Amino acid sequence: MSQISTPNKDNNILFELSNIVVNDILRIPHLQIRSGMTAIIGESGGGKTTLLHLLNRLRTPNSGTILFRGKDITKVPAVELRQEVTMLAQNPVIFPGDIKKNLIAGIEFAQKPIPPINVLKKALQSVLLTKRLDDNPDLLSGGEKQRLAIARILLMEPPVLLLDEPSSALDDDTEETIINTVISFCRQRNMSVVMVTHSQVMAHHFGDDIIQVSNGTALRIDLTHAHGLTDERPALVNTIKGARSHTFTHQETTPPHHVLHTDSSATFNTAQADNTIPFNNTTPAIETNSLNTTNSSEPTYD
Repeated sequence: MSQISTPNKDNNILFELSNIVVNDILRIPHLQIRSGMTAIIGESGGGKTTLLHLLNRLRTPNSGTILFRGKDITKVPAVELRQEVTMLAQNPVIFPGDIKKNLIAGIEFAQKPIPPINVLKKALQSVLLTKRLDDNPDLLSGGEKQRLAIARILLMEPPVLLLDEPSSALDDDTEETIINTVISFCRQRNMSVVMVTHSQVMAHHFGDDIIQVSNGTALRIDLTHAHGLTDERPALVNTIKGARSHTFTHQETTPPHHVLHTDSSATFNTAQADNTIPFNNTTPAIETNSLNTTNSSEPTYD
C-alpha cells in the first residue's frame, strides 16, 4: 500500500478541517489535528463521534473540506484511507468463530500474513485478556469484547487510530492500564491516536492535544490555561492524581503538560516488561467494522 502523500504541508498536521457543516450537529470553521495523541471531549450528544467519523469518511459533511496529510480525503479511495486511518467503534464488531479468528479478522480482510501464535497470545496479554485462542468470544463480557477488539486493532498497526470511547465498558481499575497500553504501543511506533472520551482526566493524562466539542463546533483547548481535572468517577480521578503526586500537587489546577505524557519507553504491561508485543512492522490493515461501510445521511448525535 502506498502512503498518502503530503503536498507542501506541515508534516505535524494530520487533519485540517475547513468550513465543515454536518446537518445541525457540527459547524467547524477551521480545525487542525496534529500528529501524536489527541483527545476529543465534550458533552454527550455534542458531536464527538460525528467528528471522529468524518476523519475516515464513515461520515460525509454537507459542506466543507477535510485534508489528511495535506490531501483532500474525498480524492483518496475509502479503502486506502481506512488502511491508514483505522476506526475502532465504541461497540466493536465480534465475528463468528473463536478468539483467534477475531484477532486476525482485519489482517485477513487486508490479505496480509497472519502473525504467529505467540504474537497473538501476547496481544491478548497486553490487554489483560486471559483467554485461549480457541475460546468462544460470544461468552466474553462487554469489557472483554472491547479489549479483544483493541488487541485486534493493535495487531493492524495503522499510522492513525480513531478510538471512540475505547474504555467505555471497562471498570476504573482496568481503564487506565488498557489506555496506557494503547498509547505506549502507539508512541513506540510513531502512530497517532485521535480518541473520543468523556473523561477530562483521561484526556489530560494521555493527550498531547485536547479538542473540546461544544455548541456544535470544535476548538483546541489551550492546555496552559486548562481547568482542573473532573470526572464522574472519583476513584479514577484519585488513581491518576495519586500516580502524579510526585510531580505536582493536588492544588495545582494546571500541571505541567509534559508531566502528563505517557512515557514512550513504557512496556505494555508495567508489571511484566516481557509482555511487550513484538509486532512486525507490516502494512496496516483495515479495522473490520469499517469495511463495506457507506456514507449515511442519518445523523450521528454523539
